[in-house]
Amino acid sequence: MALVFIIALLLVPMTSIADEGVFANEISFQDLSGETVALESMLAEGPVILDFWATWCGPCKLAMPAWSRLTDEYAEHGVQLVPVSWDHERMYPRITSWFDKQGFDFSSLVDPGKTGGRALGVVSLPTTYLIAPDGKVVFSHVGYAQGDERLLESELRKVLDLGDE
Repeated sequence: MALVFIIALLLVPMTSIADEGVFANEISFQDLSGETVALESMLAEGPVILDFWATWCGPCKLAMPAWSRLTDEYAEHGVQLVPVSWDHERMYPRITSWFDKQGFDFSSLVDPGKTGGRALGVVSLPTTYLIAPDGKVVFSHVGYAQGDERLLESELRKVLDLGDE
């Protein structure tokens, strides 16, 4: 019986993350004051690194500074980092506190009800997407290990038509 279960697990995809090529431009989130923020409005400036995270997620807290450095490096091309917390509303003060401690010059959005993340297929954190200005998901990644930023940067350079470095 255990063997049947293991074989079944191997046949089931481990993530249901959005396929690259789907469009995410109609998704919206909220800022910490409850105002709706449409992803489409951010895409007007350039590519977006959309990062689903939470204050209780260790790998998320390691990824955020890496994504921030990458965003800073390509800011002149309109690249933006858009963190989206999956924390419960009672944890929102911790979001602000952690961002202040890190010295980030951006803030996190939130996804009440997890509707935006679920539309993209987020099932675990961190989950990161690179979204082209037309709203197309061109790269997705679940988890974080040191060096993952190189994978994202390679895809970002393609979106920006900068070639390989």
